[in-house]
Amino acid sequence: TVETDCITSTDDAQLARPIMLFPNPTYGQLTLPVEISAEEVKVYNGQGQLVARHETHGNTVDIGKLQAGIYFLKLQDKNGHYQARIVKLD
Repeated sequence: TVETDCITSTDDAQLARPIMLFPNPTYGQLTLPVEISAEEVKVYNGQGQLVARHETHGNTVDIGKLQAGIYFLKLQDKNGHYQARIVKLD
């Protein structure tokens, strides 16, 4: 079996609240807003394909192993769904 996870419609994006992660652009380490307590961050490429899943460590996540490019991060906690657009630098 092949498992894929894609953003399939704009409805998904409309339900997610936008958040600011910093620094953006980044070389890898991102800081999440303190009020969000997500345990996992899903990273999607520009085509909507899931390219990585990362555990958060406190309020940080490291995407340093990804290639340079534009990514969309989706996360969820008990208060809802969140989304951010990130530019990853080499």
